[in-house]
Amino acid sequence: DITEEMMRLLTEKLPWEPIILSENMEVSTLKHISSEFLFIKAISVISASLESVKEVLTPGDVEIIRLYNPLMAKGHDIFYMGKNKKVSYSQTVPIWPCRPREFVTLIHRKKLPNGDIL
Repeated sequence: DITEEMMRLLTEKLPWEPIILSENMEVSTLKHISSEFLFIKAISVISASLESVKEVLTPGDVEIIRLYNPLMAKGHDIFYMGKNKKVSYSQTVPIWPCRPREFVTLIHRKKLPNGDIL
């Protein structure tokens, strides 16, 4: 099942290689032997209220997404996995010489014991 494989890639101890490490962001890559693709994982801390973040990220509204990602051409939520998880599809506009790029993203929100939202 693709969802289980995505969760395994995100949670299992794998040789993710950090490429950006800063106070507020970590971006890592993984070249998996069973795939021709390079996996990218990003974790970021932002200075915004939970309500603001939920307002922007929850609905999956393309017009709202274009406010912070003007390269998004189209997209939609594929399916929900409870109230805190969803899988979304998006496509970027083509930028010469490249064709449009497509992404399928698992979005998972989790409340930590200290009250923070991950």
